Amino acid sequence: MIGVVSIREALERAEQDARALRAGRGAARRAAAAVAYSEAMQTLEARLDELAPLDAPLTLLAEGGSDVDRVAQRAHERGPRAEGPFVVADCAAMTPEDAELALFGDDTRPGWLRLAAGGTLLLADVPALPLPTQHTLAEALAQRQGRAANGAPYPLELRLMATTRLPLEPLAAADAFDAELTRWLTRLVVEVPPLRARRDDLPSLVLLALDRACRVFGRAPLGIEQSAIDALLAHDWPGNLRELQHVIDRAVARATGPKVRRADLPALPGVAEQLPSDPLDGTYEDVERRVCERALALAAGNKSEAARALGLKRSTFLDKLRRLGLDVPDRKPTAQA
Repeated sequence: MIGVVSIREALERAEQDARALRAGRGAARRAAAAVAYSEAMQTLEARLDELAPLDAPLTLLAEGGSDVDRVAQRAHERGPRAEGPFVVADCAAMTPEDAELALFGDDTRPGWLRLAAGGTLLLADVPALPLPTQHTLAEALAQRQGRAANGAPYPLELRLMATTRLPLEPLAAADAFDAELTRWLTRLVVEVPPLRARRDDLPSLVLLALDRACRVFGRAPLGIEQSAIDALLAHDWPGNLRELQHVIDRAVARATGPKVRRADLPALPGVAEQLPSDPLDGTYEDVERRVCERALALAAGNKSEAARALGLKRSTFLDKLRRLGLDVPDRKPTAQA
């Protein structure tokens, strides 16, 4: 009976491993709705529609932080292998010693190529593959056949996709990428537009990032003020969507009201800080909110201390906070050294 239980547990673990590998990195993010209002993304979508039915390898050229795996999944879902698995293999996450085994497998475990049989294998950051493994992969593509570590061959029944941050031809010219694999992977190349070319998509992407951040921090859904959106639109986003999520995460962590304000955003290079030239700028409510926020900041979030600093009763101050949407959990005064 013990042997049966052990075998069952081993099988369950193997199935879990296979499901995790098939899902790949960023599975939850890829499941989110695609945002493609900008001209750059609509051009990309049209190009994907053209290339999705083809079976030749497809390479996606994109800057770091782009949602390139989501783009690859869309191409997979529009192709003839859509019913098969979509396997994401992170080439930068393995040691050079294990790369070939991870790709081709052996007699005890399947590699990425066999796990993706009938579907699509995405090699994320393909230049990170060791050169010998790149050469072996090029030979396998030429023969349409892989070979496990124990020598057993198997057919390659999949579509190969790859991502790279740099064009492959210059890498091959510098002997930093296998020349034969370069020929395979440069037949179909699609450039994924950076976030700075997707201004029309940014407001929707911000809302998606806000939703994710609020769930991560366990907060009720937050809105965002137009002044904050304007600041985000003025930034060039060299880190693309990864940077955007990081900025929104920090803003949600700092926000005290029902909406993220420009003051909640971290400093963005190239975007001037929005400081009122006159402390009385704006409506009476704007001025009152700035006064209350400043008092809370000076009191390290302790409402009683903030009320005393403003010469208000605690109950009066709390009523103001609730009316202004600043009713955050109280912080006890910290002991002074």
